[in-house]
Amino acid sequence: MAPPAQPQPSSQPADSKRAAAREVIDILQEISTLLDTKLDRTTLSLCVSLIENGVNPEALANVVKELRREGDALRHQRDHDLVYEEDARRGDYSD
Repeated sequence: MAPPAQPQPSSQPADSKRAAAREVIDILQEISTLLDTKLDRTTLSLCVSLIENGVNPEALANVVKELRREGDALRHQRDHDLVYEEDARRGDYSD
C-alpha cells in the first residue's frame, strides 16, 4: 500500500498577493493614463517597486522628468544630424 499523499502547500496566499498587486497596478495604470504621465505598465511597476523600497517619490519623479528631457534632446539632435547628413549627400551643405 502506498503512503498517503502529502498535502501540497497552498499557494493561495502568494496567488492572492499577486492578484492584489496586479489590481493595484491596474488602478495606478488607469490613474497614470488619466494624468497622461506616458508611463507604460512596466515603468509604472518599476517606479512603484522603487518607492516601496524606500526611494523618495519626488526625487524619482524628478529623475523621470530629467530622463525625458535628455531623451528628447538626444532625439532632437539625432533628427538634426540625419537631416544634415541627407542635405550633405545632396550637396546642400559644404564642410
